[in-house]
Amino acid sequence: MSSQTPLTILKIGGSVITDRKDEKPRIRGKGLARIAREIREGWDPGKFRLIMIHGAGSFGHPIVRRTGIDLGVRNESQRIAMGETQRLQSELSTHVVRHLLRFGVPAFLCQPSASAVMEAGSLVSLNTEALEGLVRIGAVPVLNGVPAYDRVQGCSILSGDQIAGFLYRRLGGTRILHGTDVKGIYTADPSRDHRARFLATVDLGGSSGLPTGVTGSSVTDVTGGMRKKLEEMRTAGARGRIFDATTRGNVRRALLGEAVGTGVECG
Repeated sequence: MSSQTPLTILKIGGSVITDRKDEKPRIRGKGLARIAREIREGWDPGKFRLIMIHGAGSFGHPIVRRTGIDLGVRNESQRIAMGETQRLQSELSTHVVRHLLRFGVPAFLCQPSASAVMEAGSLVSLNTEALEGLVRIGAVPVLNGVPAYDRVQGCSILSGDQIAGFLYRRLGGTRILHGTDVKGIYTADPSRDHRARFLATVDLGGSSGLPTGVTGSSVTDVTGGMRKKLEEMRTAGARGRIFDATTRGNVRRALLGEAVGTGVECG
């Protein structure tokens, strides 16, 4: 597969494939299987290369919130929690890859924290040589948000949104598709404000910044929610879509280039 073939980065949120409201790790098995099938139906290897990233959901956010390892590690219990969080993310990723392989997607699990270096919560470096090689031979690398080594505080959380923006810049991405549990971008949180208006498109390239009213997640989220997604896309200069991946068919439609959710441009 040529390096000139367009590159799509598909990020599926943790709230889509796990029960984010549960304090214990819990997979949404039927939803995960549906998404895997839709990826197979929507991905055409002859038209674009594909990298998939998934969020942590209940396999990461509750334990991080309880232990505070996103702010660093200072004692033995936090070091244990750092390792346990990594183990849980590997467990979730194994389930994701198993479903993708079952439906004929050549998924290949890649552990980003093995080479990631953070600095006060920002991603400084991530080795991408293997990722570039994998997409070149037609595989679909699967990455996930993880606790990672941080030069300043020992540990911080490398989110899937950060990874998506970083890879878009480093590998010359064509689009980032964010599959979430909401329709797209609104002028305010629709679960809290009945006056919130849906935005069919947003342009992050101007001087006005992010759309007014965009905030973090309404459930436990240690990585910034919707606002962080848009910030990372703006930093990367990325175009793409933010859409509801819990609606049947939307993942396939997004991969096929259909106008689902909110279209994002950067000038």
